[in-house]
Amino acid sequence: MRLYTNSISKKAKLVETEYWNGENWVWNLQWRREWFEWEKDTVANLMRKVEGTIMLRDKKDEEIWNGDKTKV
Repeated sequence: MRLYTNSISKKAKLVETEYWNGENWVWNLQWRREWFEWEKDTVANLMRKVEGTIMLRDKKDEEIWNGDKTKV
């Protein structure tokens, strides 16, 4: 919840939060204020998750559900 509260772009689409820099994918998440020391682990966890995402320049975005198919 704290990440959302501090976000500048609450209604932004994923494509609006990153960009290609040559051959490198760069996440450009923007925040209203600097993070307090006790919040930095939360931000680091988010960045570990998104930075582990492999982006393909020539592939169209699509939704994929990798969760449990028996639960909604």
